[in-house]
Amino acid sequence: MQLMILVSARLTTAQFAWFVHEPHALKLGISHDIVDAIRERRVPNFTRGDERLVYDITLELNTTRSLSEATYARGIAMFGEQALIELVSAVGFYVMVAMTLNAFDVPVPGNRKPLD
Repeated sequence: MQLMILVSARLTTAQFAWFVHEPHALKLGISHDIVDAIRERRVPNFTRGDERLVYDITLELNTTRSLSEATYARGIAMFGEQALIELVSAVGFYVMVAMTLNAFDVPVPGNRKPLD
């Protein structure tokens, strides 16, 4: 889930969400290269198929508000229906969180801006 949160935070430039979740993502094994690429709005070089698919699903949902048949089929094949439902629901939830954080300009400690 941390990867999905970082992708969503970057897409919405949710400074506070990025600040909170970047350390968790790194601690849970998301590589620095992937985190840096997302921060810099580059497509990461994924070595794991599940990470690539979470990235693809999160990006597609955030940009088209839906999933193509191909992406849906990949999600079902890799994660199964229940986990795909949970992922899609979590993407929607974190978009709402990011909007709320941004609307109320929730500050990052020290007034830092981890995202440009």
